[in-house]
Amino acid sequence: MAYYNVAGQPKLGRIWLPERTVILPDGTRRHQFHEGMVVASVVREDELIWACIAGNERVDRGASIQHNRMWGSGTTANGLINAIAVAKQTFTVAKGDLSLGSGSAGVTANEFTDSGLTRANGAADSVGAPTVPDALNTTSAGTIVRTFTVTAPGGTVFGVGLFDRGTANPTPPVVAGSNLYAESGPNTSPAFVQAVVVANDTLAVTWTVTF
Repeated sequence: MAYYNVAGQPKLGRIWLPERTVILPDGTRRHQFHEGMVVASVVREDELIWACIAGNERVDRGASIQHNRMWGSGTTANGLINAIAVAKQTFTVAKGDLSLGSGSAGVTANEFTDSGLTRANGAADSVGAPTVPDALNTTSAGTIVRTFTVTAPGGTVFGVGLFDRGTANPTPPVVAGSNLYAESGPNTSPAFVQAVVVANDTLAVTWTVTF
């Protein structure tokens, strides 16, 4: 376990997050690495009323984007992978998903498109200063943070997805032609626990990608 201040989550303070250890075949060397995590919280009238620490799963399209960025093969991203979508209904995370909880590309059937929770660009927590690995060949991590201000009528949040920005790279990003990188929902491990939000709540999402 490790003790962290979570970017974009001032109400949470420090939290413990799990670490996994890789043991090499000879049994003599061990490397620890952090799980990719989504940390979300809801604040109402300046009080923290809900928080969730969930796993996130990179989908096939996300892997293809990484291949393209490194070697030129695979899917070309539209831009930075920093757009966060919020799920308005329950869904199942699957490796072949192209949209949030869907195998079809460019759809918002499971996303909020109102209530201040429309897909929107987050900000990198440490622009130009990625986490330095602890040792040779261990992982690095980057964090995307987005705080949504909820408007009426609100609703229930079931999970989140991380996308590239869309074909024209505007703010907010367009959905058509966008690529899903990873998602967090009811069947990730740990699972994303649903939360009910109402007008004037703030929903803060901190998305950590490790590689």
